Amino acid sequence: MKKIAILFLVLLALAACKKDKRDVDPPPVKVPAVVINPMVDIDALDPENATSDGSPGSFQVGVRFITYKDGFISRLGLRSPSAGNYRIQLYTFVSNDSTTLNFPLIVEPERLGYVDVTIDAAAAQKGTTVWGNIQSVKIKPWNADGPGKVRQYGVCYNDQDLKQYQHLLPAGLTFPLIFSNNLSVFKYDFFKVDSHNSHPWQIGRGGFTTLVYGGEQFEFVTPK
Repeated sequence: MKKIAILFLVLLALAACKKDKRDVDPPPVKVPAVVINPMVDIDALDPENATSDGSPGSFQVGVRFITYKDGFISRLGLRSPSAGNYRIQLYTFVSNDSTTLNFPLIVEPERLGYVDVTIDAAAAQKGTTVWGNIQSVKIKPWNADGPGKVRQYGVCYNDQDLKQYQHLLPAGLTFPLIFSNNLSVFKYDFFKVDSHNSHPWQIGRGGFTTLVYGGEQFEFVTPK
C-alpha cells in the first residue's frame, strides 16, 4: 500500500511538471526594426556642409514630419559648426486633412520630450552629432486621429544666433521628402523666440520650401 501511495505521488508530481511547462509563455518573437534618421540623408544632399550666419536674435528652427507606421523615438541629437549649449525638442500637433499644405497648423503643439546637449570645439570642427536620450515616445501614423486630421511631429533646436548648417535641396527636389516609405519630412520652419522652450510651428507660418537646417537629428524606429 505504501508503494502504491509513493507511486501515486510521483505520477502526480510528473503531471504537475508537465502542466507547468505547458503554462509557460513562449519567449516573444523579436521583430526586426528599421531605424530612420532622414536628416542624415538630407545632410548628404549637400556634402559641402553649407552654413548660414543666421539673423540677429535667438531663433527656433526645425522640420516637421509624418509617419506611415507606428514606431517610437527615444533619442535626439544635433550637429553644429558652432560650439555651444543647445536644446533639441520633439513636438506633436494635429493639422487639417492635407498633408502638403504650407500652413497646416491648427492646434498648439505639445512637447513630447527634449534633450540639452553641449557641442564642444572638437565636435563643432568635425561636425559630429551629439546625442541625448529621452523617455521613449510612441509615434502614431499620420491618420491615427481619424478623418479630416493629420498627426504631425516636429524636431527643432535653438540656433543661438550662431553659424549653423543650412542645406538647399538640389534642383528638382522639393518637400515633402519620403524616406523608406515610412516617413515624410516637410518644409523647414523658423521663429524668433525669447525662450529655448518655444517651437517654430506657428499658425500662418510656412518656412521655406527648398531649404532646411540640417543640424537637428532624430531616429524613428519602426518594425519592418
